[in-house]
Amino acid sequence: MKGILQTPVNQYETVFVLNANKSDEELTQTVEKFKKLIEEYGKIELVDIWGNKKLAYMIKNHVSGYYVLVKFSSPPEFLKELERIYRISDNVIRYLVVKIEETKKSKTMREKKIAKLTKRQARSENTPVVPQEEMSPRKTAVNISQSLSSPESIPNQS
Repeated sequence: MKGILQTPVNQYETVFVLNANKSDEELTQTVEKFKKLIEEYGKIELVDIWGNKKLAYMIKNHVSGYYVLVKFSSPPEFLKELERIYRISDNVIRYLVVKIEETKKSKTMREKKIAKLTKRQARSENTPVVPQEEMSPRKTAVNISQSLSSPESIPNQS
C-alpha cells in the first residue's frame, strides 16, 4: 500500500431542501438516495431531518420545503459529484455544502476543557469523601468558638 496516495478526509455539513409538495414516500426515497450516495464515498456522522418548514422567500415557486441536514466526512473530490447530483435532482429546491474547519481557538478551547476535566477527575479520585456532618458550618463554628474559649488553646507567654 505504499504506492497508493492517501486522500485527506474532511468534515462537511450539507443541508438540502426538497420539494414539500411531494409525497412522504418520495421524500423518504430521495433522502435515502442521498444517504447511500454519501455513504459510498464517505462516512455519515449525523442525519437530522427537520421536516417541512416555511421558506423565507419563494424559491422556484415554492413557499415551503422539506429540510434535511447531514454531517459527514469524505474526500474533497466527492463534493463536485454530490453538488452535480443535487443540481440534476428534480426534488431538490436548494442545497448548501460547508466544510467544517476546526480553528486554532476552538482547538485550544477544547484542549483546555479536556485538561480541566481530567484535573477535576484526578482531584475527585484522590480526595477522600467527608461525611456531611463533618462539613456542617454550624458544628465547625461551634468547635472553633469552644476551642478559643478554653484556656488550653491559649499559648504560654513565658
